Amino acid sequence: MHLGILGGGPVGVEMAVAAVRSGLTVTLMERGPQIGSNVLSWGHVKLFSPNSLNHSTAGLAVLQEMGVPHPAPELFPTGAEFVSGYLSHLGRYLDNSDKCKVLLGTQVLSVGREHLMKAQFCTKSKEREASKFRVLVVGDGGEEVIEGFDIIIDATGTYGNHNWLGKGGIPAKGERGLEKHILYNIPDVSTDKFFGGEEPKVSMVVGGGASAVTTLAMLQG
Repeated sequence: MHLGILGGGPVGVEMAVAAVRSGLTVTLMERGPQIGSNVLSWGHVKLFSPNSLNHSTAGLAVLQEMGVPHPAPELFPTGAEFVSGYLSHLGRYLDNSDKCKVLLGTQVLSVGREHLMKAQFCTKSKEREASKFRVLVVGDGGEEVIEGFDIIIDATGTYGNHNWLGKGGIPAKGERGLEKHILYNIPDVSTDKFFGGEEPKVSMVVGGGASAVTTLAMLQG
């Protein structure tokens, strides 16, 4: 059985490790230049949970086989520490496995079922289940169609797909024109963009979720 896993973050990597160790063939597609690219974009932020809740039994077994010390289970790592101390090692394990192909810098554009069109056998049917998946990707070499997947697992997550600021989840008036000037993730507030210089800096944080509260705590600190 051939699994196509979209996304090389924690979920995608853990799924790939579990599949490979179960004897399945895996192709892991990650849009970023390395495993855990999205996590590294908030690498300065501490995780909300300790290592003990972010490591799988299979992942820890891989570290042991590779001779890599287990990260302390009680510690709360930053995103960068999580990648360097855990995910990157699992990525190396997958890259060295003859059961796994890791495609970095590869963005998935579309997923389909062999010769079937969108409306053909769109409900559960033997014909649809018997048709393998095909994936259109784009990388440094341009577009490519990869075929022969029995199962596709979407582990791309939601990070990077931000919420708009307007009521009802639609863009606020004028927001789209200012999108490049708005930070929709948890920024590194230690930079001069937030502090330093002769003029005092004013930051506006919109939202009341975990990311907003974390940003406010970092600004206050």
